[in-house]
Amino acid sequence: MKKNSKIKILIFVIILIIIAVALAIFIPLRNSKEFDNYGKEELIQYLNNIEDEQRKKEEIDNAIEKGWITENDLK
Repeated sequence: MKKNSKIKILIFVIILIIIAVALAIFIPLRNSKEFDNYGKEELIQYLNNIEDEQRKKEEIDNAIEKGWITENDLK
């Protein structure tokens, strides 16, 4: 095998690895963004449906503390 063809194969493999790493980073970030849009609405609906006021307050405080929602989201 010629030296030139080995270099071409090596470059091709490196490019494939770079693409795979980029996709491994991009896909979870994209899915996280989709959860932020959809999951936040579901969480607010769940919190609003809790009947026990003490538990509801604890759950809301926990969600706000973790940064999942803000107080303005509940209005």
